[in-house]
Amino acid sequence: MSVKSLPDPKDHSNDDHSCDKCPCSEICLPGRNASPSDLSALSNIIDKRRGLNKGDILYKAGDPLLRLYAIKSGSLKIYSLSQAGDEQITGFSVSGEIVGFDAIYERKHKSFAQALESTAICEIDFAQLSRALYRHPEMNLRFMRLMSHEISVKKELMMMISRENAPQRLASFLLHLSQAQARRNLAPNVIKLTMTRYEIGNCISLSVETISRLFSRLAEAGVITVKGRYITILDQELLREVENGNLCQPAKAENAP
Repeated sequence: MSVKSLPDPKDHSNDDHSCDKCPCSEICLPGRNASPSDLSALSNIIDKRRGLNKGDILYKAGDPLLRLYAIKSGSLKIYSLSQAGDEQITGFSVSGEIVGFDAIYERKHKSFAQALESTAICEIDFAQLSRALYRHPEMNLRFMRLMSHEISVKKELMMMISRENAPQRLASFLLHLSQAQARRNLAPNVIKLTMTRYEIGNCISLSVETISRLFSRLAEAGVITVKGRYITILDQELLREVENGNLCQPAKAENAP
């Protein structure tokens, strides 16, 4: 598999509205087999491209559905707030993915999207997109596949949280990130964690202490190496064994944060 680099979100020198020049186009809405007509239609409905700094909010719960957002580079966390104001992370989105699908049913967003790092996004006008999908069947099919992928990701997250023990949950999470990188033609075994240990734990219902302890145990078992925010998966098969509950049995007190 060839490994390609993604654009620097701070570099807007090539920020035209041409999807065929975007390195994410084959995994984003255009897809691998987009026709020139589809590419032209999609390029014409992109409102603008803009950069987000770490911590910037892209949209908030309750905001009306005006646009969907394609991530050109960088990453976002998606979360909701309880009545008490507690944050519950429901997922992370990376380059090539589209966010904002949660707003389609009730025409308003049900969650928040926040940049985990410098992030470049393309804003896609939803009303114009709807008309373009009607006129371009292949693009319409691609759009449905992307929504299906979003549903699958949510299901995977629920399965992660329902795992019986903490090592299984963390192994599933790392494999999930690895698969996301493989879809983007990036090295699947070297993962930069743009989220904090707390954010990982919040997402998969583990404490920060448990996350750190498990990273150490997985490193001692020769499954991964940990260097700052970089995780290198040394053995994918061993990590899958952990996911299946065959290695790294949990300590007794592995509580959610």
